[in-house]
Amino acid sequence: MLQTQSKKENILEAATVFFSEKGFRDTSMGKIARGSGVADGTIFYHFKTKEELFLAVLEKFKDEVVKEFEEYFVEQDLKTAWP
Repeated sequence: MLQTQSKKENILEAATVFFSEKGFRDTSMGKIARGSGVADGTIFYHFKTKEELFLAVLEKFKDEVVKEFEEYFVEQDLKTAWP
């Protein structure tokens, strides 16, 4: 956990780890709070429900995958443009 990250980013990072290791059902908001170094109430300030947090994790993952693909295709276009 980096000091420069916001509390919301820390929560998303911890939630990603817990959801991927324990699954949605076996991950509690309390575990995520402890893992991200915030109070339980802080999580609910940023995410009203565990479902909302889970969807935010999925959205962040999707955005990262799309970005990687875009960068890959730009790189491939540059490679084909210059013999």
